[in-house]
Amino acid sequence: MSCGCGQHSCGDVQDLNQEDLAREATLQLQQHIHNLAESCLKLHGELSFQKLELFLLDEDCVRYPTTIAFDSNRLAPHQFAQPVWQSSADQQGYVIYLHESLRDDPQATLMAASYMIPVINYGEVIEDRHCALFGSAVTGIPLDEYVSGILSIAERLQLQVA
Repeated sequence: MSCGCGQHSCGDVQDLNQEDLAREATLQLQQHIHNLAESCLKLHGELSFQKLELFLLDEDCVRYPTTIAFDSNRLAPHQFAQPVWQSSADQQGYVIYLHESLRDDPQATLMAASYMIPVINYGEVIEDRHCALFGSAVTGIPLDEYVSGILSIAERLQLQVA
């Protein structure tokens, strides 16, 4: 009997200690993120600024309908982007608030928005590396260049990088 992870039987997973179980869960999450990015690439090709709006509405790639708004007032001082759940009588979904200075920079907008998608899809278990892996994969930007681009956005905005 499989637990769905493709690596262990249910009995094997039950026998793992907490550290090994956490490691296995991390690997499975990372694999799921990678598989989702690959699936999105097949559906849309490499994500570009021109495709971003439609991509954010595709529930095969983004768990909830999502839009972008440029509003620095919705961000903490250390943020360049933040997804926020919005719910009204006729609509539910996320708004990715981006720093206003990104408005005239399509590449930075693309990178900042794609970086936030794993947060929307998976919630609080997501770490920066997951965001970078997904964003890099769906945009086709090599990981080291993508991470440098994200860091460049933070530096340009004089944000504190952890």
